[in-house]
Amino acid sequence: MKTFFDAIKLTFVILGGIIGGGFVSGKELSVFFGGISGTETIIVLSVCYLTSFTAILLPESENARTEKQKKYDDVFSIGLLFSAFISFSLMVSAYENVLKEYLGAYSIFLLVPCMGMAARLAVKGTAAAEKTNVILTGAVVTAIVAFSFDGISAPLNGKVTIIGGINGLFYVFMNAFVNCFAITRAKKGKNKKSAAIAVILSTIILVFLTILVLKKITKAETMDKELPLLSSVNEKFKIAFSLIMLAAIFTSAVSAYSPIADKAKEMYGGGFIVNAVIIAAAFLFARAGMERVIKYGYPVIGVIGGAFIMTKWINFIRLRKNTNKRLTKFSRIDILTMLKKAPCGKGR
Repeated sequence: MKTFFDAIKLTFVILGGIIGGGFVSGKELSVFFGGISGTETIIVLSVCYLTSFTAILLPESENARTEKQKKYDDVFSIGLLFSAFISFSLMVSAYENVLKEYLGAYSIFLLVPCMGMAARLAVKGTAAAEKTNVILTGAVVTAIVAFSFDGISAPLNGKVTIIGGINGLFYVFMNAFVNCFAITRAKKGKNKKSAAIAVILSTIILVFLTILVLKKITKAETMDKELPLLSSVNEKFKIAFSLIMLAAIFTSAVSAYSPIADKAKEMYGGGFIVNAVIIAAAFLFARAGMERVIKYGYPVIGVIGGAFIMTKWINFIRLRKNTNKRLTKFSRIDILTMLKKAPCGKGR
């Protein structure tokens, strides 16, 4: 039973980091998957999410780092901070867009404390982030299904292109990379079986939600809107769905801010002023707008993420190959030793 609950917690951490403002608004999906049909989306996502999450959650005994991997990880740690900052800035922009719909210029008075709280939870560590994700992510997934399910029968009219497929890959790698710190941290204390269940559950849910949201915004013809999914929801339910969007943005902001909080704590003690400066910088970066951040920032993160996942798998394969060689060598030595010690071997 503990294995199952650990798997659910880890699944919610993975989902909470990915189905944030860009996903729930439908904007990320319209930008990255507008040119892919349903079948191709399922294939690209299922294979890439599985390989990406598996690379991040490989058992520690089999995922020991080679010297070359350690050097790569030092480079990727810089890329992760850059990527996490861009992702957190997008969450700021998404939060602001939703709040402006109802509060106008006064949205800043709710935006600042909410982003500050997200940063605070990231600073506090795994337990706080897990509790937040378990509570909020379940509600977000349920709401996406409830508000989008009427579009399930709609066809996906996007034209299949090579560029569309590459965009899909970038999107998956971007999500895996930005959230790798939070996912790895949440995996501590959980066994291999829990991690495997979480990988499979996360992949299935993400693929299903992606197809569902794409079908809904295609049917509603809101693909080009700033917040496509919110625009497709009936006016009666827009306030309720907006609250769900805010919850989704919040959980993603916590995950995105985690590596930043960890580095700020390591270098500067991670006090209030340091985090306030980082949030202010993210607010300024967010002036670029959601579409620009997604269109130009996310593909760059996707390239870095793809390289990161690839090096993880290469490292894993190398270590397994070396381990098998050592085991074979030890087996031969053990067999020879046994033969020498055997009674029939002594007389020869």
